[in-house]
Amino acid sequence: KLGSSLQWDVRLRVARGMARGLAYLHDKKYPHGSVKPSNVLLGPNMDAWIGDFGLDGLVRAEASIGSGSSAYFNSSRRSTLSQESLPHACRAGSPHSGASANYASHYQAPEAHQTLRPTRKWDVYSFGVLFLELITGRPVTEADVRLWEHGARAEDRNRALKMVDPGIRSELEVKEEVLLVCLRLGFACASPAPQRRPAMKEVVQVLERIPASSSFLPSSSYY
Repeated sequence: KLGSSLQWDVRLRVARGMARGLAYLHDKKYPHGSVKPSNVLLGPNMDAWIGDFGLDGLVRAEASIGSGSSAYFNSSRRSTLSQESLPHACRAGSPHSGASANYASHYQAPEAHQTLRPTRKWDVYSFGVLFLELITGRPVTEADVRLWEHGARAEDRNRALKMVDPGIRSELEVKEEVLLVCLRLGFACASPAPQRRPAMKEVVQVLERIPASSSFLPSSSYY
């Protein structure tokens, strides 16, 4: 299962690294446009870098300019030390093994199919799906999103908590509020409506206020 080999502290560190990298790009007015597990590179200490920034746009333009390249990024420095990608660290391949196009589209925002021009809201959606998969230990489906949108988040606390990977649920059994915070944040990011997704800088603020080993509950409009 996706993420099933990772402890909660590591999953949180990976999520923070992804969020910081995207927030930095967005602060510079650059969307990434192709956030997916194979583009999340992990260093020796499981610090996350966002990889292949710029490659997607260059590939789309290749027909007209005949060139392409890639860059690797982690907040303020390039990722030359990364040893593995998120799927490998999670002991899992893509949720659509053997179908690379479907694998990529699994992390694309719904509106991405209507235009070739990436937006920062695309990245927020992709981050939300990845974050939810770190929490649940499995691919997140459209049915999951619809269920959450129709009230599972509030009306049935136990049903929501059952979505969490049993490995971290047992690890954090006395910190259920923290897990609910993370679920609410993840589903807010993965909202089908772009205008309902938070900015990545807000996501970073929420994640930074969730200690790895504490029952402290941050306050945010996303839960």
